[in-house]
Amino acid sequence: MHIYEVIFKALGETHIVVAKSQRQAVEVFADYVNREAGFDKFFEKDFLVNGPLDPENYYEPTVIN
Repeated sequence: MHIYEVIFKALGETHIVVAKSQRQAVEVFADYVNREAGFDKFFEKDFLVNGPLDPENYYEPTVIN
């Protein structure tokens, strides 16, 4: 598993997702957002993904939303 930063384009919000691949990170987060909204409105194209993130790249303790 890897840590990915998924960006919700519509709101510019970033979220951290643990997944096996970038594609899976987007799929998992799109499913989560749609479940919270109560309908399927968002698709993979509505998100960007960065990663995988390496915790060793952070030199100080960091809060990840």
